[in-house]
Amino acid sequence: MSRTILDVSRWQGRIDWDKVKASGLVSGVMIRAMGNSKEGKPSKPYIDPYFARNYAECQRLDIPVGVYGYFKATTKAQADRELALFKQALGGRAFQLPVAVSALFGRGDRCRACPRSCGAVLLPGPAAGG
Repeated sequence: MSRTILDVSRWQGRIDWDKVKASGLVSGVMIRAMGNSKEGKPSKPYIDPYFARNYAECQRLDIPVGVYGYFKATTKAQADRELALFKQALGGRAFQLPVAVSALFGRGDRCRACPRSCGAVLLPGPAAGG
């Protein structure tokens, strides 16, 4: 049987999770915990405004959940700020699916600090691709 994993964030708005569960079509959800500024703009991370609600609803309905954040730091200071915010968002939560990092690259941008961020995201949960 194939698995369907949803990718959700503020862009989907307020999701009716009872309907999602009742559909029987969803095997799990990857929730965006941390967004970042638009392409070409300096790093300005933020916690997705729907993250806490989406996580709580998935837990309430026993829908397996994983999480991801967007990283685009080009300096150590930006990487530290992104990483601190990501860990703050995830603190105290359990995940059944991977904790993932998405490194954004815009025109001419290099996520020079991302290896530091990616290596420091050592949180409990299954390994990506596992």
